[in-house]
Amino acid sequence: MKKSVQPDFFYSIVKDSIGRLKHIFLADFIMIQHFKLFEDAVTFDTIYKTNVYYLIFEMFCGVNHYRKTVIFGIAFVM
Repeated sequence: MKKSVQPDFFYSIVKDSIGRLKHIFLADFIMIQHFKLFEDAVTFDTIYKTNVYYLIFEMFCGVNHYRKTVIFGIAFVM
């Protein structure tokens, strides 16, 4: 597993035993700050296997105080 934690960016990459990608999670500084402010309502959206690599795209969203959608993080999962 490869993982990075920086004040302005976070990612995690996990591979299987033969080195193939299993999943990736990404969150930048703005996403992390939005989550800290608006974490009381989180939605989880999955667009199932719609890309050429058959990876599941997942998006973690919420709503800010202006009723606008904010993204907390994204992931691709095998």
